[in-house]
Amino acid sequence: MFDEIDKKDMTRIVQSVLDSQLFCILSTQGEDHDPHLSIVSFARTDGLETVIFATPRGTRKYGNLIRRPRTALFFDNRNN
Repeated sequence: MFDEIDKKDMTRIVQSVLDSQLFCILSTQGEDHDPHLSIVSFARTDGLETVIFATPRGTRKYGNLIRRPRTALFFDNRNN
């Protein structure tokens, strides 16, 4: 299926998924390198280069991001 989808179509599909969702899952690494998952509300840039979310500086996810900036974001548009 993906062989038949060009970059422009894939960009449109990803934009559609991101635009249909209010939240995503942010995965960070804790102090012991254990995973820490957080539900965050987000916004995206037009070119899909950047996803933006806000969090207070006192949160665990903020501390994890400062110590270890490598993260993963999970976006899901399934119904069940």
